[in-house]
Amino acid sequence: MATNDRCSVTSCDDYAVCKGMCRKHYRAKRLYGDPEATKRQKSPDYCCVDGCDAPHFALNKCHHHYMIDYRARKRRFKAENRELFYAEAAE
Repeated sequence: MATNDRCSVTSCDDYAVCKGMCRKHYRAKRLYGDPEATKRQKSPDYCCVDGCDAPHFALNKCHHHYMIDYRARKRRFKAENRELFYAEAAE
């Protein structure tokens, strides 16, 4: 690629670095799938659980529903490790 090639995105006058795009647009294409995207999509403001209007805390859930999922994941992890421990001890 010649050094005088310009970015293939219209309205951009920067020099092309990779695949016909400047660094900024190439990075946006890699991260967001669109070279003209400026940032990731914003998370919803409220919990994603049906019927819950509480403000979002983490993973698109309110604090209450996030903690329910967190505790369930923690119990599942402990149960899996317990099964592995007893399976190894039985051998």
